[in-house]
Amino acid sequence: MKMSKKIISLLVAMVIISLVLVTVNAFPELVYGQAAYASCTEKQTNKKSFIADVEKISIGQVCQSDARVLLYSCSDTDCNLKTKITESYKRNGNLVQFNKFDVGQRYHYECFSCETAPLAASVAPTAPTASKGEKCQIIVTEEEKVSLKWQATDPDKNVGPQGKLTYKYEGPVGETGEWTTKRGDAGIYQLKAKVYDGELWDETSLCVEVLKKNTAPTVVVPTTLTVAEGETAKLDANCKDAENDKTTISYTGWMTADTKATGFEDAGEYSAVLTCKDQFDDQSSTTVKITVLNKNRPPQITWISS
Repeated sequence: MKMSKKIISLLVAMVIISLVLVTVNAFPELVYGQAAYASCTEKQTNKKSFIADVEKISIGQVCQSDARVLLYSCSDTDCNLKTKITESYKRNGNLVQFNKFDVGQRYHYECFSCETAPLAASVAPTAPTASKGEKCQIIVTEEEKVSLKWQATDPDKNVGPQGKLTYKYEGPVGETGEWTTKRGDAGIYQLKAKVYDGELWDETSLCVEVLKKNTAPTVVVPTTLTVAEGETAKLDANCKDAENDKTTISYTGWMTADTKATGFEDAGEYSAVLTCKDQFDDQSSTTVKITVLNKNRPPQITWISS
C-alpha cells in the first residue's frame, strides 16, 4: 500500500519529536557522603526517637537497606515538636553516621524508601556529622587535616550537552578534598562544590569549624636563686597563658611552695620544678637552681666549771 507524502512527513515529524523528548537533559545530582539510591516512588517506612548518650551515633537501624534518612531535634518528650537538622542516605545497608550530638537531647529520625525496598536487618549502633544551630558538620582543631570526598552522578546516559561533568569549588577545600589547617585558621568556613553538565548546575555545601589550638601556659621565673643560710628562699613566679585561661602553679623538689626557710646546715645546691597548668590540663615546667651559701657564725665561749 502506498502512503501519501503528507502521511510520510507526519510520521517523520513524530519520530523527531520522540527523539527530542528522549534526549531532554536532566539535572545532575551531587551527593556529599553516600550516594542516593535510584529515583523511585518514595514513601515513609519507619521512624524512631532516641536520646543521645554519646556525641557520635549511627542512625538508620530501622530503615530499609537503601533509604533517605531525615534527622530531627525534638522540643518535647513525644517529639511532636521537632526541627529538621539534616538528611542523608543509607546505602547498601550502611548506617548514616553523624557526630556532635548533644548528650541528653532527644532526637528523631524518619526513613523514606522505595515501595519495594526490603526492610534492613537490625544493626547495632556504632557511630555520626550532624549540624545543629551553629554547629558545623565537621569540627577540627588548628593544624589538623580536613579530608572530604565529593561524589557527582548524572542521570543521563549521555552526560549533558558537553558530554562530561565539570566542577567548581568554593572555600579552602578544593578538588583534592584536603586542607591542612594551620595556626591562625580558627573560624567557621562554608565549603561548596558545584557540578555542571554544560547546561544545568547542582551544588552541595557544608561548613567546617576550625577550633583554636590551645597552647600550654609558661612559667615566668628566674632560673637561679642564691640565698645564705638562715635566710628565706623565695621564688617570684607566675604563669603566662596566651589564651588567658585560668592557670595554677605547683612546686616539686627541694621547694614545695614559693618560700622555704633555710637553716645553718642547709648549705648546698638544690633544684625545684615549677609547673603551670591551664584549665584544659595543658602544662609546662621550668627548673630553678637554688644555691644556699654557707654562712660563717662567730665562735661561742661559755664557762664549763668553776
